[in-house]
Amino acid sequence: MIPFYLMGEKEVNIKNVAQALESEDPQERVEALKVINQKKAEIGNYKAYRNMLKSTYVPELYWLVKTLGISKKYETYYDLLTLLDHSHPNVVCMAFYALGRKGDKRAVKKILKKIEISDHWYCQWYAYRALRALGWKQRKLK
Repeated sequence: MIPFYLMGEKEVNIKNVAQALESEDPQERVEALKVINQKKAEIGNYKAYRNMLKSTYVPELYWLVKTLGISKKYETYYDLLTLLDHSHPNVVCMAFYALGRKGDKRAVKKILKKIEISDHWYCQWYAYRALRALGWKQRKLK
């Protein structure tokens, strides 16, 4: 039980999100990202998110990508595109999901290119779902 206690959630609220995003503790940063996602706040308003893009902590990247998916800021679209090249499939899957959620049809060509070179069926499935969310329809074979 002690490991679960140590992994317990940090208390983060909307008032201290900026401070939590800059924390040295990755768990605290994840909790801040969860608050941003839950409140549908704008991640682009927090400068600390740019440093998080370089993180090696997969849960942090996963939640960062989720929050980028609800962002209205122009530059967050390009941040999501760079995360399609991440080595961890959970991060890539969430990037596909977030691109579909954003609704920016410019992503269709990028997603189609990624789906062609991907050998991971789960990532391909998320890519296909993102394409469908963006209104893409597969052409019929002749």
